[in-house]
Amino acid sequence: MIRTTIFTSVNKLYEMFVVPFVVTSLIHNDDARVEVCLEDAAEFESNNADAIDILDRHFGADRFLFRDIVAGIGIPSPNTVRFLETPQVNTEFTYIGDVDILILEAISPIHIARMSDSGLPYSNVQRDGREALSGLHFTRSDAYYPVEIPADADLNLDEALLYQLVTRRGLPLPPGGLGRPTHGYHLSPNRAPLPTAVDGYAPAGWGVESKARLEFYCALRRHRAWREVRRHLDRRFHVLLGLLELALASKHPSFESNQNGEVSALLDDVSLVRGVIANESPFQNESEPDKRRFRQRWRWPGEVLSSRRSRLARDGRRRQ
Repeated sequence: MIRTTIFTSVNKLYEMFVVPFVVTSLIHNDDARVEVCLEDAAEFESNNADAIDILDRHFGADRFLFRDIVAGIGIPSPNTVRFLETPQVNTEFTYIGDVDILILEAISPIHIARMSDSGLPYSNVQRDGREALSGLHFTRSDAYYPVEIPADADLNLDEALLYQLVTRRGLPLPPGGLGRPTHGYHLSPNRAPLPTAVDGYAPAGWGVESKARLEFYCALRRHRAWREVRRHLDRRFHVLLGLLELALASKHPSFESNQNGEVSALLDDVSLVRGVIANESPFQNESEPDKRRFRQRWRWPGEVLSSRRSRLARDGRRRQ
């Protein structure tokens, strides 16, 4: 029985995440359908016809929907659109999520249990010290829709907008200390797979540390639907999968990454990898310090070695 709609929206730059998001959501959530809002759904379906045929064959056409953005037309930030659109098919629950997460577990049971504990009709966390909720929002559909946009809403700030949409309905804020389940690997171009602290700032990574999540990913690699659809994924997404598997191999020595040469060949294409990671979209709303942190933590090994050699040379000259 379908009780949850997994819901998101994307712009053109993030369309490469749509098929992976849909197939992994459906593999792990028998009680859910997936709906994705796009700038041009017909064009997307035409460009991804082979992958969509595989989704249809494995899950049925009634389990997923690609459609055009309606309420979010003209919204300045693509990140806020998913909070303004309304799913076309009404279900008891709606999970509004990020399209760049590779889903690896059942979503509804975790959040329904949290809602039972909190007594709230939604499950989320408040950002520390800010009037903002995280961008991953599970809710009873009748507690969120229809969307009522406050007159003073800032449509550039997605998490602040969500905070307003929830609190203006008179709903209490969630209890603290719960943490935020991402339900999979967050393959965001805004994040490094294995980030390190820079200038005292420790950014979020892709979530590769969990052994349980690694087991789920290994099971996904064996799943027939994933194996079939993977051949039709955007080449740039394969680069991100390559980075993911390298990060997993680094964190978990028992993990056997792709050995057929595909990953190595893709990672050798530095211009392609940089095109995925440093596209314009992640920087649109970032401050200059954030941009510098991003670029520092994404330096390539050759750049790091060169930087170290330069530093050692400078230190040697100073000692002389």
